[in-house]
Amino acid sequence: MAINPNCYVIGVLGGKGGVGKSVFAANFALAYMIELKAQTLLIDLDANSGADQDIILGVRSIKTISELAAYSGQINAQTIPTLLARHASGLMFVGAVKSPSERLSCEVEPVIRQIETLSRLFNCIVVDKFIYKFI
Repeated sequence: MAINPNCYVIGVLGGKGGVGKSVFAANFALAYMIELKAQTLLIDLDANSGADQDIILGVRSIKTISELAAYSGQINAQTIPTLLARHASGLMFVGAVKSPSERLSCEVEPVIRQIETLSRLFNCIVVDKFIYKFI
């Protein structure tokens, strides 16, 4: 399987910590969704995030990316509300961790597989800290 050609996956990188990458990723995802009226998903893959996107968005993750990667059920329009958090604006979100004390730890392949699956349901997926090993 590959990324759906009707979906853009946009990775946001920073040269070092503290440059505003997470704030930019959240605002970019929200602006993309509003301006283009597109189904948009924000994924936090920052291993050192400490749940930054949860704080920036004011939304608590339903599942972390590790839990989503391990999810063996079907991902479709009916299961999305049980897997992804929804911001009041309509932006969908999955966090790296649930609390600052947790660390992101998961295999690359299952994450890629789930991003490919999610690309069938979204027009844009913005990934905060799109690490080279996830390419």
